[in-house]
Amino acid sequence: MAGWLAVITALLGLLSPARASVNLWVSRSETRALLGLATEIFYVQEGVINEYAMNFTVIVPSNISDLHFNWERTTRKPVEYNISLEVADPSVLDRPTLNIRSSGTVPQDHEVFTVHLPCRPGVTAETDVRLHIHLLLPRQPPLRRRKTNTLLTFRRTRVCRSETTPPAEPPDQRRTELMLEDAAGPTRLGDPPPDEDTASSGVLYMAIGCSCGVVLVIMIILAVVLSRNSAAKRRKRALSDTSGDYDTTHHYMQVPTPSYSCHSIRSTHHYASLRPLPTCPSYSSQKTVTTPLGPAVGQTHSLGSHGGAATFGQSLSHSVSQGLSHSSASSGQPSSSHGSGQRVRDVGERVSELMVDRRRVEIETVLKEGNFGRIATGWMADTERGEKERLIVKYASDRASPAQVSLLLQEGLVFYGLRHKNLQSVLGVAVEERAPPLVLYPYVKHWNLKQFLQTCSFGSRSDVRTLTVRDVVDLAEQVTQALLYLHMQNICHTDIAARNCCIDDTLHVKLADNALARDLFPEDYCCLADNINRSIKWMAMEAILTNQYTPASDVWSFGVLLWELTTLAQQPYVEVDPFEMASFLDEGYRLAQPLNCPDKLFSVMAVCWTREPEERPTAEQILDYLHSFTKQLSHYL
Repeated sequence: MAGWLAVITALLGLLSPARASVNLWVSRSETRALLGLATEIFYVQEGVINEYAMNFTVIVPSNISDLHFNWERTTRKPVEYNISLEVADPSVLDRPTLNIRSSGTVPQDHEVFTVHLPCRPGVTAETDVRLHIHLLLPRQPPLRRRKTNTLLTFRRTRVCRSETTPPAEPPDQRRTELMLEDAAGPTRLGDPPPDEDTASSGVLYMAIGCSCGVVLVIMIILAVVLSRNSAAKRRKRALSDTSGDYDTTHHYMQVPTPSYSCHSIRSTHHYASLRPLPTCPSYSSQKTVTTPLGPAVGQTHSLGSHGGAATFGQSLSHSVSQGLSHSSASSGQPSSSHGSGQRVRDVGERVSELMVDRRRVEIETVLKEGNFGRIATGWMADTERGEKERLIVKYASDRASPAQVSLLLQEGLVFYGLRHKNLQSVLGVAVEERAPPLVLYPYVKHWNLKQFLQTCSFGSRSDVRTLTVRDVVDLAEQVTQALLYLHMQNICHTDIAARNCCIDDTLHVKLADNALARDLFPEDYCCLADNINRSIKWMAMEAILTNQYTPASDVWSFGVLLWELTTLAQQPYVEVDPFEMASFLDEGYRLAQPLNCPDKLFSVMAVCWTREPEERPTAEQILDYLHSFTKQLSHYL
């Protein structure tokens, strides 16, 4: 039986479709003629684009009128192309031409195509030329039926001299002469044929160069191995200082089918009857939630005298309007005057109702500082009772832009009007003219769950806080209660993670907003091609691809948060490039079961990472299961 399984696995591996790959480079002869370097320059190698080479502008001297490019397709899958030329000053050049069709399929065998750049007679000038090559690469998972349009732009500067403009020559002759190479190196147009001494010297130099290259490669391999070993030892030694014998090795599991089946999870009595997941009636396509709260949400209480709120509110609304417009444009999201105006009114009204005199607030200790934002502890004076209330304060520094300030307000006030024991709601906004506003929250001793977990241990140690499995399940239950409350209010959090939770010494955890999270934890966020800074490794696959959020995508992120709880806030997918996350998840890979994590608790994570959103459990179902698991733990502890 084991032999048949091995044969079937090998056949499936052979039948799986390969990704299309393209090589595009310039030969040594061409490079030597243009740059004086006897080396090949690969612009695309095995489908990977050399961004540095693409951004470099090559000078084409007046004695060269033809540019030669080598390309090939390394797989059987066809790769369509479309070539266009752009000349900055048409008065310098005649119409550029190609020796191939402007559109077609990249050849599977190695071929050379030529771009002819003829100068106009009697012209002495130079102009920029852009060669645009569009490649349509098939099957980029998980959108298998679509094609990915990849644009390659080659930058050249054509120099024309009236006295040195060469006559047009047959492309075949130039191509043949450029490809004449021997052991001594490439041969250019006009070079004399190499003699025997030159050839012998070339062979000697080539042998010496190969030897040096082999030695260099061996030294690099040894350096990489030694650095990895030393880094592993440092991680192990650092972890032993905080969490005992906890294993730091990252493993990934690969599911055997494209999606998890709820019936295949180890727990059998709850997820066998999953019902379809309801979606939010309305949610924002951006990272922040702008869903208006309904009348069922209670009104917040007044926080004292506003002192000039009308005048300052108008200027604040103007700056928020500018910031929202800038952030909308930079994020690539569609904008409309109606939507932008609604967001401005929404944020402006909330700021007006939560406004506190800046003179009542005192900053005490800065807890963490980013590029433009800070989070600190502080005090707010109660003028009526003569007392002070301790606070957590988020605010922007003086070098923050209006867009960054408006984003802080927009994300910091998203829980305005919500009341739940496991939700960190905003208390107020302290404002002062010509100064960034302060967003005020109730004081919590450990303002960040991620940093708190990194100081804990699962072992019996006296110098650090020890967490049990029951503690982890209790923390997960509290976050689930907050998540269920948000979903009942038709609000998607969109950024559930340990960094966006706070906790006190009694292990009472609260789910917080993500204001300043990108600035304070930049290692957890990444900008992909859409130029939107997102927590890619916490996001569901469909959210990565479409930037659309539903309760199901929140549930996926909750599964990663549960993994953080059981690993004491290790970094998920630490060895995976953020640009490869969608493909990595599409191939069925997920985070593996952490050490010391019970099977039934890991089954909750696994079902949260189901490929299809409608197959994931709701927050209510997760809460029921965690309650049941807690009762089972009570019987054994």
